[in-house]
Amino acid sequence: MIGQPSQQGNPMFVPPQFKFIQGPPKQPKNPPPTTPRRTLYVHNLNEKIKIDVMKKSLEAIFSPFGEILEISIKKNFKMRGQAFVVMKDVESATRALNVIQGFAFYNKLLDIQYARIDSDIIAKLEGRYEQQKRKREEEKERKLKEAKKPKETPVVKPAVVPIVYEIPNNILFIQNLPSDATTQSLSSLFQQYPGFKEVRLVPGKKDIAFIEYETEQQAGIAKQALNGYQMSESNAIKVTFAKK
Repeated sequence: MIGQPSQQGNPMFVPPQFKFIQGPPKQPKNPPPTTPRRTLYVHNLNEKIKIDVMKKSLEAIFSPFGEILEISIKKNFKMRGQAFVVMKDVESATRALNVIQGFAFYNKLLDIQYARIDSDIIAKLEGRYEQQKRKREEEKERKLKEAKKPKETPVVKPAVVPIVYEIPNNILFIQNLPSDATTQSLSSLFQQYPGFKEVRLVPGKKDIAFIEYETEQQAGIAKQALNGYQMSESNAIKVTFAKK
């Protein structure tokens, strides 16, 4: 046994050193367990303190509330700043939790909860250690299986791009022309392709025009070559077959 209480048998006893040095209550991130247990989960410990020193210090502040069966502090990174204190009975654990909660301890405020399950030492005393051990191993195995399962990649359906079928025409419809486009500049651009006949500008609409070729095939060649042509820094022209 680790520690003996200074006054036993008095459930209302509060050691004088804890009466006026408690910090403000700490709000837990998750709802703490409400089932009273002899095992207390203590966290928000100062991680810079050596484990053997921390154990002796925890013994000093918990022993006034009852007999301590065990103080467990793990060395692994995941459990840093945490400990489990096992009291002999539930009444002692409850009294310690209520009084030491928020206690300023190595410049940090203690956060204490009932443990979610009893420690192994309690399970051994009550004859259910093997059952608890088996349950813990099953849970560990379940988590390993979950981790090994391939993660399902969400199926992203490709965006459906509507296909626009144009009816061939020997006349092309030109859009997004620069404001300074002229008959001469458009003729110079489109007459480099065979079959060019003429340019027709639209009065009052400086950004569109019609270009005529002798055949639909010749118009199609020019359309394929010049659709998206950059006539100015901000004007890439759109070339389509004119509607019949």
